[in-house]
Formats: sequence, C-alpha cells, structure tokens
Amino acid sequence: MLYVDGSATSKGNGAGLIIVSPEGHVREHALKFLFKASNNEAKYEALLADMDLCYALGAEHLCAFSDFQLIVSQVTGAYEARDATMVVYLAKVKENSLSFKTFEIKHVPRSKNRQVDALSKLASSSLDGHPKSIRWEILHQLTITPEIVVWVDRSDTWMNPLIDYLRDNTLPLDPKDASCIKKKSQWYFLY
Repeated sequence: MLYVDGSATSKGNGAGLIIVSPEGHVREHALKFLFKASNNEAKYEALLADMDLCYALGAEHLCAFSDFQLIVSQVTGAYEARDATMVVYLAKVKENSLSFKTFEIKHVPRSKNRQVDALSKLASSSLDGHPKSIRWEILHQLTITPEIVVWVDRSDTWMNPLIDYLRDNTLPLDPKDASCIKKKSQWYFLY
C-alpha cells in the first residue's frame, strides 16, 4: 500500500509517501523538488515518483491512497483531464501502472492522510535540519516533458487590407480607406 501526498508552496515543492509492505513494514520517504510546480503537478509528481520507488522495491501489486480527489478521479476515469499538462501526467501514470500486475488508486479523507501530508510539507520546506529517520530524495526536473501548445489567432487584423493590397493589388471599396492603405503600403514590403 502506498500513501502519497504532494505539496506546492511559495517556499518550495515536495512530496511525502508512506509505503506499507504486505508484512506491515512501514517506510517513510520525502521528496524535495528543485523545480517549480503547481499543486496539481506536485501531486502527480509525487504519485509518479512513488510508483517508481515501489516498482524498484519489487512491488507487484500496488494500491495507492491519496487525499487529492482530482487526481484520483482522473486516474480512475471518473474525471477527464483537460489541461494539456495533466493529460501528459495522466498518460504517464497509466503507462507506469502497467509495470504492476495490479494497480489501483483510492481516495482517502485528508484526516486519514495526515502523516503523509506532514511529510510532503516537510519536503517542500527547507532541507536544513531534516529528520535523519526519514529517507530523502531530491528531484531536479519534472518527470514529464509537457507538450507546448501555441494557439494562433487567424482572425482579421489591421494588417489584412494592407497585405491584400501588397499581394493582390486589392483595395477596400471606401475611397478614404483605399487612400490610407496606399499611403501605408509605401512603408511595408511583402516577401
């Protein structure tokens, strides 16, 4: 079982996790992120890092618990991920889940997730004076490479009549506008 939480604050970002083996052994782990992340990104980063750790420890079946309803609902399919970055994170979680024979994620009330919440807040704060009993790891970059989406607005602008004149020698019907375009065209070239 994996209990996970991420934290994004003005002082830093981090994650906490508690792994409970089938035999009942408990392992606490804190992750410090040395990159900027939104709260949603920190939660996904925490889940992905923790899935990787559980896989490295030899887990074949994983049941993850998180108090963050949005991510749990996106992973289970109850909610749709719409933000481009969240779509990439969700795809990465689904890909990583294939490493396990079984994987499930469940929502747990915040009151039942206090210990891991405290670990995530500790990880998002300064590294100075951290408890030696907790395993620490530092992540230097995002787990995913977000797709960059650039929207291009193709609606008409003040340049369209000028481009039409320079390209096709087409002028507006209004004589005043046509005269204005002719005067402005002397300052521009169309390649």
